[in-house]
Amino acid sequence: MNLVLRFVKRELRTTEARILVLALAVAVASVGAVAMFADRVKGAFVNQANVLLGADAMISGDRPLPENLAVQARAMGLKVTESTRFGSMVSTPAKDGTVGKDSVLSDVKSVTAPYPLRGTIEIRNSAGERVPFTADLRPGEVLVDERLATRLNVKAGDTIEVGKNTPRIAQVFAEEPEVAGNFLSAAPKVLMANVDVAASELLGPGSRATYRLQVAGDRAQDFAELIKPKLGPGQRLETVRELRPEVRSTLEKAEQFLGLAASFAVFLAVVAIVLALRRYLKRELDTATLFRTLGAGQRQTLMHFVGQFFVLALIACLLGVALAYAAQAGLAWAVRGLFASTLPAAGWTPLLKAFATGLVLLLGFAIPPLIALAGTPPVRALRRDLPAPGAGGVLAAVLGTFAVLAVVMMQSQDLRTGAIFVAGILVLVAAATALAMALLWAIRRLVRSGKLAKMGGARSWAYGIANLDRRRLSTAIQIACLGLGVMTLIAVGFVRTDLFSSWQKSLPADAPNRFLINVQQDQVAAIQSLLPKATDGKTATFYPMVRGRLVSVNGTPVTAKDYVDEAAKRLVDREFNLSSSPVLPAANKIVAGDYFSNSETGVMSLEDGIAKTLKLNVGDSVEFDVAGEKVAVKITSLRKVDWDSFRVNFFALIPAATIAPLPKSYITAVHLPDSDKKTLPAVVSAAPNVLVIDVSEIMARVRSIVDQVARALEFVFAFTLVAGLLTLYTAVIATQDERRYDTALIRTLGGTRSQIRAALIAEFLTLGGAAGLLGVLGAIALTWALATRVLKIEFVASPTVWIVGFLAATACTLLAGWLGTRSVLTTPPIQVLREGA
Repeated sequence: MNLVLRFVKRELRTTEARILVLALAVAVASVGAVAMFADRVKGAFVNQANVLLGADAMISGDRPLPENLAVQARAMGLKVTESTRFGSMVSTPAKDGTVGKDSVLSDVKSVTAPYPLRGTIEIRNSAGERVPFTADLRPGEVLVDERLATRLNVKAGDTIEVGKNTPRIAQVFAEEPEVAGNFLSAAPKVLMANVDVAASELLGPGSRATYRLQVAGDRAQDFAELIKPKLGPGQRLETVRELRPEVRSTLEKAEQFLGLAASFAVFLAVVAIVLALRRYLKRELDTATLFRTLGAGQRQTLMHFVGQFFVLALIACLLGVALAYAAQAGLAWAVRGLFASTLPAAGWTPLLKAFATGLVLLLGFAIPPLIALAGTPPVRALRRDLPAPGAGGVLAAVLGTFAVLAVVMMQSQDLRTGAIFVAGILVLVAAATALAMALLWAIRRLVRSGKLAKMGGARSWAYGIANLDRRRLSTAIQIACLGLGVMTLIAVGFVRTDLFSSWQKSLPADAPNRFLINVQQDQVAAIQSLLPKATDGKTATFYPMVRGRLVSVNGTPVTAKDYVDEAAKRLVDREFNLSSSPVLPAANKIVAGDYFSNSETGVMSLEDGIAKTLKLNVGDSVEFDVAGEKVAVKITSLRKVDWDSFRVNFFALIPAATIAPLPKSYITAVHLPDSDKKTLPAVVSAAPNVLVIDVSEIMARVRSIVDQVARALEFVFAFTLVAGLLTLYTAVIATQDERRYDTALIRTLGGTRSQIRAALIAEFLTLGGAAGLLGVLGAIALTWALATRVLKIEFVASPTVWIVGFLAATACTLLAGWLGTRSVLTTPPIQVLREGA
């Protein structure tokens, strides 16, 4: 071991070892910093989205929950709120003891302190501005929302009747954070202290209520995973992703964009390590020969080099982890004003993964050529003309592939994602190598045609271009690696601009922000005339809505007990919303079967997600119970629904002829600007039974996440870009030895500095141009696949990005190449020739 450490100390003085350590450190730093920062940003997004739930996680049930759940949550350091939610008539008391003339069915929620765990309750000050309500509810007091205050004509300080209680209204609130849940269960809200429930006598035997335990804290996810398998019948674990499909979709896309940055960092790490390793191993050939000459066996030589590489890898990985932590801290500081709350604390898992990434990649790619290096024959000390040992051939390719697969699986924690990523890398490497060889073939034809020799004063340029053909294999590898690096950087820029813009545009500014439900058939025309037209000039579309419970599948009765999946149990336990549309709704896409015609009967189109959960497919027959009447339909198509469109969407659509005789109400969605103060009062005045659901808070939360993703990605991709440029520089300088030797030889034979300079410029311009062309072609294919296959958004061509990428690749390659070889113009040729001898 002492010998290994002495050799490592000596090696660190050499340029080749420093380049290898630098390349590995930059690779680890880029992977670690991007992953760590992305992890913190994702945590911030989830925390903000959790405001819609009022907590990080919630357990609910139709019976009181076991007390040990709250005890266990508190033992894990979590904040806990217990609440009970139920419907009740709320009225104004009359002085003569009779019920007041105004009574409203309300959503009553009794809570314990602290509430809420995420977000704040907002009230209005004397100026009408929203301010947070920070006091705890005291016994005998309630908070009512503005809708209930308006309906009952009450204000802060008045009393209302809630069961047997006559609490005082402490404040009228404008908004509470918990806006998650089913739109159709919405009603005016009352918040009361949990200790007042018993005195109200509203929850007797047989009463319908939902009992809930809400938790928040760093270990909320751990608590959820621990409790989920232990939940009893009627109990369920809920998160904002499950309750709000549109928020779930937004969070998933945000995580995909941030995950892409980490994947690009891994790809750049592979390119940097492979190229730096190639140069370093070439230098170690003489050391291996010396070991064998002095009597060391192949195994002893191999163990020495493996130990040496392991120590170098440890040094580089530790340096990379330190750089990663500093870089992510810098990124967090740079975006400190972009988020509504402080970024969550940095976890160590991304850094540990980055450390492991460096070790696995270096050893995975190094061991095969080290095995070949250890087999260097001792006679090579006397015969330098003997060919160098190979790089490991098939073994190198196999181990390298498995190393990349292991790293990607560490990052994604998903075998399928890892396999797809590695398969994509292999395809890209094969395509890049093939294109590089094709470009070299074209150069060879140009050299052999004699046209370059006839260029007169430009013969130095001709010589530089011809150099690429003389080192055919080396040049092909360099073009392929540079091209893949350029491809990654262009893809990073493309994802940041075009793809992300496409996602932002998928949530238009005029998306519906108000839902009107419980509209009766004879009210549709009148309400439609009161609503503003959409930007396309069309009037609001009203959809019929029927409540039905799934009772049989393919003639077999079903209950929640017939399913193992908790989501499936909940779906069977509840009623579905059935509707009809003569044409396929705008936010829907058929993925299996054919959409029905309006004249058909007994058929249904089902949302594909719920179909997978219930294990249903095209051709299956299902039966619903609608107000005691059985409705049998056959599934003829499956639809993919864009839940983040904020339009009226349904799990199940049936023909108008089937829905016509069933009891139904209607629903519509409309966009109303904040400045519109007349439409909703007019609607409520014309149809007091209509419930107006305001989803602008959810939309604002989604838009906030989208905007913050955009800003965070600016910094994430900027860091990835810097790491990529360092990788390109490493790629160029890692293959400079042969050029330096050739240049020294030309100077010895009388070549002038200007001729050598022209030859180098020509060589690097051609190399950079070839890599840039390869990178642009690869980036087009990669970004198209990302847009259409991964992110499921529209692919928009961006010639500007491609042209800028090509020119930047050419310029950067020229600059890096010149910086790596210019010293040979001032170094005595004899010194370079002795080093290469």
